[in-house]
Amino acid sequence: MTSETPEFSRMVAVDRIDRRGLVREIEADAAERAALARRFDLIGIDSFRATVRARSVNGGTAIRLDGHVDAEVTQRCVVTLGPVPETVSSDFVLLFTREEPGEEVDVAFEDEIVEPLEGNEIDIGEAAAQELAVALEPYPRAPGVSLESVDGERPDGESLDGDGGQAA
Repeated sequence: MTSETPEFSRMVAVDRIDRRGLVREIEADAAERAALARRFDLIGIDSFRATVRARSVNGGTAIRLDGHVDAEVTQRCVVTLGPVPETVSSDFVLLFTREEPGEEVDVAFEDEIVEPLEGNEIDIGEAAAQELAVALEPYPRAPGVSLESVDGERPDGESLDGDGGQAA
């Protein structure tokens, strides 16, 4: 992560996290959604919320985040560039560990994404925002649109060259 504050930042102090864990429900406001839409090159984000559980694991040497994000976004169709609404609902797991110089961290988990734990806080908002980016449809298309369906025409039948399909 960079040193500047992310668009959707929700910090949790590491010393407040124990093996029982803590749960936070977070939601982006309008300004945060607009900033995230710009960051992820989306037309818009109508809603974005997450539930994140943080708990100490592996004998207290790591913090595990189990999260779920829900969002209503609008992307651009990769064929027509028109708006494509999308509902995102995705789970994620992140494991944060401290590494001492020259020390290898032994983690008991295999499938989690492991992040370095730097400082005394974890930004669960940024973790949720990154999950949103990963969960987005990579090639959104408007309903009924394919590369073959365009072949010189827009889905409404108009020519893409702007002459209404008429020869000059």
